[in-house]
Amino acid sequence: MDSMRTSLFFYLNFEKITRALVVGAFLTIPVCHLHGNNWYSEYWQRLSWQIWEKGPWTFGTYFEMRSQNHFKNMRMFQQSELLAYKISEDFQVELHYTYIHERSVVANSLWFWQHRIEIEGNRTFHLPGKNLVKTRNRLEIRRLQNNPKIQYRLRQLTRFVFPVNGCGALTAFSIYNELFYDASTHLFNQNRFHPVCLTFALSDKVNLDVFFQLRFFLDQGLWHRSAILGTQVSF
Repeated sequence: MDSMRTSLFFYLNFEKITRALVVGAFLTIPVCHLHGNNWYSEYWQRLSWQIWEKGPWTFGTYFEMRSQNHFKNMRMFQQSELLAYKISEDFQVELHYTYIHERSVVANSLWFWQHRIEIEGNRTFHLPGKNLVKTRNRLEIRRLQNNPKIQYRLRQLTRFVFPVNGCGALTAFSIYNELFYDASTHLFNQNRFHPVCLTFALSDKVNLDVFFQLRFFLDQGLWHRSAILGTQVSF
């Protein structure tokens, strides 16, 4: 029965989903060389934990791990501490500290660390039928290993969220795109397009996101492409 309801949801919302995919593709194509250099495959695992909440304030922590090409070994570890303040029901500002130890998925890349301060202003827009457009607008202030200069990067994410009813644990379907602009080099150097993300309610307080991502990124002067399967547990 749940599978029939899920099929019915996609059938009834086909037009909206198609429009969102077209918008995402439109955002992706202008800044990425789609021919790229190589294809990679990765797995990303995320964990988001909201530790404390009082009034408009929340504090949490975030972990992420990423695999090397063809799901071999780990190539990236991240931990972030997140402080958020809700100005209104639809607008929130956030301040994060992030530490990352990683190497690129591109072959023969070296490990390096970075420290990062992230400042966000995030707005939600309401569409008919309880559908949402969620935006994340971030400034990153980065300190990279072996680079004495502070680096600045802008990231903009736009996410279309379609609620799902009557499909068991499946509560939402979303499509989103994130664009990266390196203000230090004046280059658009990465784009992440998520044609599908499914959100499941594992309990009243625990959600599971399962997503597929197409990532286009600039590395050592060449554009590369990566197909990514990922999960995120939030509680």
